[in-house]
Amino acid sequence: MVFTKEDGILIKVIRQSKGYSARKLLEEFPDKEWSCSAMDRLLQQIDATAGVCRQEVRQQQRMYGLHKRHANVCANGDHFEHKL
Repeated sequence: MVFTKEDGILIKVIRQSKGYSARKLLEEFPDKEWSCSAMDRLLQQIDATAGVCRQEVRQQQRMYGLHKRHANVCANGDHFEHKL
């Protein structure tokens, strides 16, 4: 079952605030026809990235890469602030 954007946001908020499992979320929303395996995958993605949007994940990966490169430059002492 495909989750709508609103469903994803609602699930994210409930997961982060109350820590509900996939089974508990399915019990809370019986009128939605979500599968347990799809809910598990969505919760794994939320836990891993703290988000649901792929674009957010890409931005986080890019930022991590920038911080990693910046840390390497600072460790070498090549950063201009270290030369002052």
